Amino acid sequence: MSNAILAAYLVAMGSADALQDPIYTLTESPTQHEAGAFSFGVFDQVRIGISDRIELGFTGLTSLTGPDPALRYILKSNDKHALSLTAGMSIPTYGLRLMQGTVLTSDQVIPWVLIPGLGFNSSHHTDRFDWSVGALTRFGVPLSAVEDGERAFTQTDMAWLDPMTAPMTDGYSVALLASIEHRPTTTTRLVVNTRAQWGAGLDLNARIIGWLSVGKLSEIGVGGVVARETFGYGPDWRAAPRVDWRWHF
Repeated sequence: MSNAILAAYLVAMGSADALQDPIYTLTESPTQHEAGAFSFGVFDQVRIGISDRIELGFTGLTSLTGPDPALRYILKSNDKHALSLTAGMSIPTYGLRLMQGTVLTSDQVIPWVLIPGLGFNSSHHTDRFDWSVGALTRFGVPLSAVEDGERAFTQTDMAWLDPMTAPMTDGYSVALLASIEHRPTTTTRLVVNTRAQWGAGLDLNARIIGWLSVGKLSEIGVGGVVARETFGYGPDWRAAPRVDWRWHF
């Protein structure tokens, strides 16, 4: 693969990092959509407020090959605190097969795998700050078997990919998440997300993005992501910019 193609891949995957599955977004976000609210971004998740207690999430516009639905249910909330449960699932097989012959070798058999996930989120709110802590566990449930002589899908030494596919290669993943959102003005906000995940090694992730409102219905986000990921040869560091455009209604 040429350096230009690899660089483009790293930027694209870095922008979408930790937005890999909507269940991550709903589990780590300190805010939830009100009933009737709707938002989506180029990389950011599609989020829909169904009721005062239920919010749905789907994969963003860049990953429509795997919608990966997720749900957040608010157990308890008031003006200062909210406690919620999250649940979701994904079947990443088709999207991964599209990558074969580029960043994934073409001789690996990528099985059909269902990945359900369960998590919880505890969030706190002030006039200018929202912050939350949460935990998430995901499991890989094979839907097809690898036949004799075929090469099974294994841990792949590609940036941003192993944390997403850990339930496929290791059977599970467990993540601890913490986030904070600061609103210094009525048109700007700063969001910081952090994560530690076990499964296919220990992966650490920190993301920061600043958002600026553009009109009443959209905002532009610019920031970056830094990750320490465990590969077959050991731990390594990765970094990429994040740029997004988000609409909300």
